[in-house]
Amino acid sequence: MKRNSIKELISLFLLVSTLASITAFKTKNNCLIVVGIASKDFKCKKGDDAVSFPSHAGYQALYQNNDDNYYNTANYVKALLREKYNVPDKNIIMYSSDKATCVVISYHQEIKDWQCTVAKCAIGFGENKDEALTNAIAQKNEAVGTKVPYLEMNTFSCPE
Repeated sequence: MKRNSIKELISLFLLVSTLASITAFKTKNNCLIVVGIASKDFKCKKGDDAVSFPSHAGYQALYQNNDDNYYNTANYVKALLREKYNVPDKNIIMYSSDKATCVVISYHQEIKDWQCTVAKCAIGFGENKDEALTNAIAQKNEAVGTKVPYLEMNTFSCPE
């Protein structure tokens, strides 16, 4: 019971943080990149015990111009993720930035004491690909350290 409450609080915090970051800035280049990551529960077993950990199933990224409504774009991204990965909204994490470029990398996170591994994505934003990739790698390094390898999945850029 306690574990579910903590997960719900973390989910609520992530939602509030995302909404706050979205409304805290105006786009300077008339473009906003919106990225969603879909997660599925991955069960890890240890003896007779089993615990589920979120494993990233996939991502979707779109850009929107100032003429577009952010919420329409975000809702469209969520709809695509729900349909493609068959996940509820609570299993979708949204990111956005007014930076010109976004890089998505993937890596694996070992769940210690449970002897299993889950898939994760890191999203980096920047004014160019190098800056965005550096930010994605820094996010991965903070989560799992520098020794864990990553795979560069995709780069998204606002049109010039």
